[in-house]
Amino acid sequence: MIDTANTAPETTTTGASIPNGTTTYTRFYTGGLRPDAKNNSLVPDYASGQPNLQTIWLERTLARARRDPSVDMIVVFMHQCAMSTSVPGNGSDLGIRQAWLPLFDKYEVDLVLSGHEHDYERTYPVRGYDTGAHGTVAAPNPGQTKGAAVDTRRPSVAATEPHDFNGTPAWNTAEGTVYLVLGGGGTNGPTNTYGTDAADDKPQAKVITTRNAVVGSEAAGFVKNGADSIEDAPWSAAINPTDAYGYSIFDVDPGRHRGETTITFQYFAIPAVTNEAGSAHDGTTTLPTQPTEKFVFGRRVGRR
Repeated sequence: MIDTANTAPETTTTGASIPNGTTTYTRFYTGGLRPDAKNNSLVPDYASGQPNLQTIWLERTLARARRDPSVDMIVVFMHQCAMSTSVPGNGSDLGIRQAWLPLFDKYEVDLVLSGHEHDYERTYPVRGYDTGAHGTVAAPNPGQTKGAAVDTRRPSVAATEPHDFNGTPAWNTAEGTVYLVLGGGGTNGPTNTYGTDAADDKPQAKVITTRNAVVGSEAAGFVKNGADSIEDAPWSAAINPTDAYGYSIFDVDPGRHRGETTITFQYFAIPAVTNEAGSAHDGTTTLPTQPTEKFVFGRRVGRR
């Protein structure tokens, strides 16, 4: 704990008063979570008297959507990443994997779209998780030992080969949820350098498994540790190390009958501007005419 007793708190634009040196605070929609060992998850802690309201709301919303006969596909938007192999970026978040991925599995969410990282990444459909300690502590926080094995609740890959849907590669999202990192809308800090395991050159991800340690002082400034652990990432299906910028198009076709909804996804990588190395990032570029990736997502694709 940093002693800031003699320093006035900062007031945010919403009126929240945050003591200097404090790195976390509780908003009205948050609350307690407790471990659930049988599923290696985090669930609202009702015994605390203040269970996590955001997670309660999320489960109720997903349950209602999946019961609704007029809803075929569920798409979740969120900021942080459950899965990311970016090296300079934030990486993957175990807290999200424990608190919300069990809900995404339970209610068979079709797509999860996130940002935070300033790059593009797509996963294979995933469902459930690989039991055991598939991670290794690489940058220990207090209480951790470098090189120790750590359980990262690594998502399990449900499929690695797409189906065909009228000539377009397609993923059946009833088999597993596809996660998309779509952070290429514009930034002066691209993060499209991706991790690989030096032993086999396969994808590798950073994972935050504990609260990031904060070191420093008010005079010198504070520095927050990055992700503490790494894991092999068989769930990573596509990245774009060439271009950090890009945009996506989602075309929804409701079909003629219940359950026939499909989403055609196209990702267009935008080539770097001519003076990207400069601070202004105001050079010129040519917008793409062909997508870098094009897929169909649906819950019945590939079924005979």
